[in-house]
Amino acid sequence: LSEEKFSKAFRSSPTFLTISTLRENLYIDVNDAFLDASGYGREEIIGRTESDIGLWVYPADRDKVINRLQEETSINNFETGLRIKNGEILTVLFSAELINIEGKECVLTVALDITERKKLENQFIHSQKMEAVEQLAGGIAHDFNNILSAIIGYGHILKMKIEEGDPLRRPVEQILVSSDRAAKLIQGLLAFGRKKAISILPVDLNVLIGEVMQLISRLIPENIEIRADLNPLPDGRPLIALANSGQIEQAVMNLVTNARDAMPDGGLLAIETGITELDDNFIQRYRYGQRGRYAVITVADTGTGMDEEIRKKVYDPFFTTKDKSKGNGLGLAMVYGIVTQHNGFIDVESTQNKGTKFTLFLPIAGQETDDTTAGPQKAGSPHMAGTETILVAEDDQNLRELITTILGSYGYEVIGAVDGVDALEKFHEHKKRIQLVITDLLMPGKSGDELCLEIKQVRPDIKAIILTGYDDEMIHQKNIDKKDLTLLSKPVYPDLLLAKVREVLEGKTK
Repeated sequence: LSEEKFSKAFRSSPTFLTISTLRENLYIDVNDAFLDASGYGREEIIGRTESDIGLWVYPADRDKVINRLQEETSINNFETGLRIKNGEILTVLFSAELINIEGKECVLTVALDITERKKLENQFIHSQKMEAVEQLAGGIAHDFNNILSAIIGYGHILKMKIEEGDPLRRPVEQILVSSDRAAKLIQGLLAFGRKKAISILPVDLNVLIGEVMQLISRLIPENIEIRADLNPLPDGRPLIALANSGQIEQAVMNLVTNARDAMPDGGLLAIETGITELDDNFIQRYRYGQRGRYAVITVADTGTGMDEEIRKKVYDPFFTTKDKSKGNGLGLAMVYGIVTQHNGFIDVESTQNKGTKFTLFLPIAGQETDDTTAGPQKAGSPHMAGTETILVAEDDQNLRELITTILGSYGYEVIGAVDGVDALEKFHEHKKRIQLVITDLLMPGKSGDELCLEIKQVRPDIKAIILTGYDDEMIHQKNIDKKDLTLLSKPVYPDLLLAKVREVLEGKTK
């Protein structure tokens, strides 16, 4: 009766139950729940060893369990991984106890499948990391962008004053190149933290990737073969996605750079575009996404690949397997942030020593447009000069002096203010003369949006440019007539500032 009860409990238990010999590791019996989850038949398990089947993802864990059992006779809630027949890995809480069957030492194991729970835990931990980096990015953006604005601005002024051929021109150009790289780094951080506004427009992905391919050829050594398969829509129309060209270009370049580093001895780099439909089956299988049609970019390599532990951490900020001199662990974190900000999704498939494939899913445009790009006026345009009076409110002295110098050199009269309170006082002193307000968004005492609100109560017609490294979410929360406000992202480039001032003053902004 006792054996019958045990047998029924063993067979019908929803947890995984197995019995194996201690010394030989031969399976004597397994229950139905184990067979259902693993995909194996009973005849494929009974009489075989655990190493024959390859169940343990980490064989060292098996050795730890056996050693502890011999010392303590039982073990509880040991977390490990089991590889089932189709290659998938289950995370289980493993408990075991030594039992004696007909004078032979055996191991009775109970394994609780916690795969789904671990996924939820990992998603929660990952979201906490994302939030921490969002706070980091937001915290450093303001001051860092002010510093970069001063470096870039004064660098441009120096460049304009140095003649072609002067030996000093080259160092100044290098300063500007390095500053631009720093600006892109902070923009990537802000995009990752979703704190920076980006312009989303219909973009022909195949044209964009075609342009990126020209850059890629300069980055990839000759021992790596590059293949591109750029596909239009099934009916032959262009593959138009809703995207920011610069951000997607940066994401693809980051993936390409990672692929290059994963193939030090050469290999194949394949880039492909296309379209796919995310349906309920896809979402249920991969546990992410929203139903609909998406444009797809895949970047695949035949490099070193990743094991499961590394793959789980691949988007973690500052996590890298590279030498510190070759990577800071932000590349894939930025890609994740960029794709997320586009309301898209990213997937990675990788096998150690067999390569990696990243897939980017981007919302497809509902309609096409010929005007997919826009750009500011180029520096040196004769239409950038003016004689209007501009109130500049900026608490950073270097940036305030820079903006004053730039505007003053093009004929504008500038009234400077050290913060929002000072700016409001100077506005009341000169309210009839001032034709434009340029203000930082974040200032002590009175923020830029609060300043604009109070000024517009006196002069509803006045227009303003708000300098910010953030998006305009805070402005949406205020009762400000946004048609007379223009956002200009930091760091401040002189040509962009001058062009934007003319656009606003002449009423050409959208």
